[in-house]
Amino acid sequence: MVHACRTCGSDRHGKLQVRLPPGARPLHLSLGRSGDQAVVAVSDAGPVGVDVEATGPASSGLVTWVRKESVVKATGHGLTIDPDAIGVSEPDAPPALQAWPESEPIGAPVWMFDLPAPDGYVAAATVLAPAPPVVTPEAAPAG
Repeated sequence: MVHACRTCGSDRHGKLQVRLPPGARPLHLSLGRSGDQAVVAVSDAGPVGVDVEATGPASSGLVTWVRKESVVKATGHGLTIDPDAIGVSEPDAPPALQAWPESEPIGAPVWMFDLPAPDGYVAAATVLAPAPPVVTPEAAPAG
């Protein structure tokens, strides 16, 4: 795995990328961490972004945040895009991207998912792909 910053080209930070042999189908990866929890997303459908956050008094706002964070991770923009410029559906509605800066075209349909998370956490993933991807959440074995 290597990093690739879409802004400066650095390999010391930015979106994670998996190096594969020439001709292999691309494999996309994203990682999110919060507290003692981590979530990893792997996609062969298209670029993926994932985020997890510990909940607290503002848990509905964290649903909005993890949805936005998953989108900017999938696109590789990270926080170079002002989160206030990104619109996502309300926390109690199905996850969807509703607004994105026109100056930064995404180039593919956006598929957003709320993920199952342990009590006290919320998580979301976004995949950029021409068709809806199949999402298969799997919890790590305890221990």
